[in-house]
Amino acid sequence: MTNPTTSMATPVATIGARLRRALPVEPMEATGFPGRWVGGTAMVLGPLLMLTGALLRARFHFFYPDQLAAYERHPTLMATAYGLFAAGSLLLWPAVAVLAARIGVRSAGWGLWGGVLVMFGLFARAFHAGVDHLAFQLVRSQGIGPATEAVSAG
Repeated sequence: MTNPTTSMATPVATIGARLRRALPVEPMEATGFPGRWVGGTAMVLGPLLMLTGALLRARFHFFYPDQLAAYERHPTLMATAYGLFAAGSLLLWPAVAVLAARIGVRSAGWGLWGGVLVMFGLFARAFHAGVDHLAFQLVRSQGIGPATEAVSAG
């Protein structure tokens, strides 16, 4: 004789349900910090600044010896190009925050973890901008040869 309450198979939880229980994710509101106007402005200006910076240095090859040589010949142009690209990259964080919040309304896990990973990528790019600045300062202080060797060794 079987007990009807225990003989029934328990449903297997989906992966999404298990992840929602395991990850500390709360649904987000669509219009939170930093606000839709700041986020929308950042969505427009950030990529435009990055595009402008990339186009300013597009006539030079993108591999580092050529970029260092271009900085030696055109320091103002290259510093402006790298500065605009870095500013655009940093300006994108409000856009990512707003977009992650909007995604979080529909799927809290995707919004939270997608936003976190994109933020890590944006601020890693800020670190790389500092490394680029260091390389350019080596060109300025020691010349193109030692700067290229230092970047190669790093």
